[in-house]
Amino acid sequence: AGGGGGGASSLPSATSARLTSPAPGLREWYTLLDTQYRMHPDISAFPSARFYAGAVRDAAAVRNRRLARLFPMAPPNEWIRSPFLFVDVASGREERAGTERSAIAGTEPGIAPVPGIALGPENGASLSLANAAEAELAAALAATLPRALAPDGDVASAQRDGTFCATPAAIIAFYAEQVRRVRREYDDEASLASRVVSNGDGERHRETSRDIGRVHRARPGVHSVDSFQGSEADVVVLSAVRANERGAAGFTADARRLNVALTRARQLCVVLGNASTLSRSGGDLGALVEEARRRG
Repeated sequence: AGGGGGGASSLPSATSARLTSPAPGLREWYTLLDTQYRMHPDISAFPSARFYAGAVRDAAAVRNRRLARLFPMAPPNEWIRSPFLFVDVASGREERAGTERSAIAGTEPGIAPVPGIALGPENGASLSLANAAEAELAAALAATLPRALAPDGDVASAQRDGTFCATPAAIIAFYAEQVRRVRREYDDEASLASRVVSNGDGERHRETSRDIGRVHRARPGVHSVDSFQGSEADVVVLSAVRANERGAAGFTADARRLNVALTRARQLCVVLGNASTLSRSGGDLGALVEEARRRG
């Protein structure tokens, strides 16, 4: 984390005041890991303060990026006021997904759990959850926001000149069923995501092979939190999924997973969640909602 490169440049887990304490005799190594090179400072501010006691600094490179000067954005994207946004999806409701097990806990091949997190009854064998409203919105936002950020709307050019990294956008969800729901949004030609990618003004029209190719190229990856650890994207849309009257957040409230999820974005992080549920859950999620409200 001491260099300016890509995937290794996240908030360093070794420096976490809450999650990990540096071992005696490792102070020299520990001090090399106090600077992050991935996130815009508006994105890193909350995880640094909440999980690292404010000990992680932002490198000059992330403060001076070309796109940092875009915020707040001009119409029609004036709602994007900052590189970090919380969108209250108040209409969303969580729902169970039959008998499928959650990939988030590493119960499916190829997906490993976050190191140090014990598998409890909920994240090891329980039924997975989804939130249809968040899935629809996440798919549409992740497919269109890179174009809104890229100079002249040209994502490929932004990747070539280094403005964007190799992954312009990604969607992260805390539950395996939500990952599947979002992917189905892209497979459905009638979905909001497919329509807005095929036609920038949202009007329905006959798709040509060129349109279909553009939709395929614009389709972001959809990942569980665990499977995206160690990775990054310029735009990350995070779906919290949980939406209930009890304020129950399950392992969405796990500090390690929340830290991973909030530190994957380079230029823009959009958190989709039910503000009422997450506020009632308290802890880190409640603090996240309060921070978003404080920023306005």
